[in-house]
Amino acid sequence: MNHEKTIKRINANPLSGTRQYRSWSSMKERCNNPNTKCFSRYGGRGIKVCNSWNSFHNFWKDMEEGYVDTLKLDRIDNEKGYSKKNCRWVTHKENCNNKGNHRSITLGGVTKNITQWAEMLGEKPQTLIKRIKRGWSIKDALLLPNLRGQRNDCICFSIKSHNGIVLSELKLCI
Repeated sequence: MNHEKTIKRINANPLSGTRQYRSWSSMKERCNNPNTKCFSRYGGRGIKVCNSWNSFHNFWKDMEEGYVDTLKLDRIDNEKGYSKKNCRWVTHKENCNNKGNHRSITLGGVTKNITQWAEMLGEKPQTLIKRIKRGWSIKDALLLPNLRGQRNDCICFSIKSHNGIVLSELKLCI
């Protein structure tokens, strides 16, 4: 009997059991099921799934373009719900950098989270976090000499697409 139900379900949706189907299913679970571990960070704070995405077919029609098995579903604005306008496929690293619990730091007109600044400066995120917690100014925390005796008066970095293509480069000197 269970085997017949599984066959009917698979025939009704041939993508069921795939990574993209699990992304859709998990998205709905986070927003709609109060018994889910992370509900408080999604549905519990008003994050909703748009009505048309209650159907996997509609979700996949909107999100199929750009999908690669290594990418994750990400909301562009973490204060808004899941919809075609607010969602994209990103790498795990990009997804982590877009979390709502990251603190943004602006220096010289450039805003990044601590993890992004640390990567750009060749530092560990914990080094920058400790400096800021100890009361260092943002400028000092980011630019004072690191343990290797280097001075970071200028920061050079590239903006890359999810597949590593350099989109632009910037040199920031303070």
